[in-house]
Amino acid sequence: MKPKPTSSFLIGFLLLMSIYTISSNTIVREAPSLSMNDSSLYLDSKSVSPVTVKVRVLGSITNPTIKALAFCESSLNPNAYNSNDPNGGSHGLLQFSRDTFQEFCVIKYSLKNDLYDPFIQIECAEQMILEGYAQRWGCWDIIF
Repeated sequence: MKPKPTSSFLIGFLLLMSIYTISSNTIVREAPSLSMNDSSLYLDSKSVSPVTVKVRVLGSITNPTIKALAFCESSLNPNAYNSNDPNGGSHGLLQFSRDTFQEFCVIKYSLKNDLYDPFIQIECAEQMILEGYAQRWGCWDIIF
């Protein structure tokens, strides 16, 4: 049995959830409502700050389960990469391995083959969780 998260983890998570963006040393507590069809979301992540990318992704996630899972897996970083994953590395916001992404997101759910697209990862993860595949994420047992 894995240990439950510490209170400092939970406090940090709650703080992050209440602060959406930091710009010009000003804390803004509300992010604009974003849809997955919003063309402003698809910016080259190299041309914008990591905080801006996280804010756009965080502001678009309406499912609290996915938000918590993404925070645990990648600290809400859509460009995260974990080379220590024994399945050849895990990628993106929800830390998919290439094989899992192909098996579920591309083949089973017919989503676009873009491993680092956070919106595709979100959509795929929601489907996987609904179908009982939540245990595929290492963080699942830690946070739920």
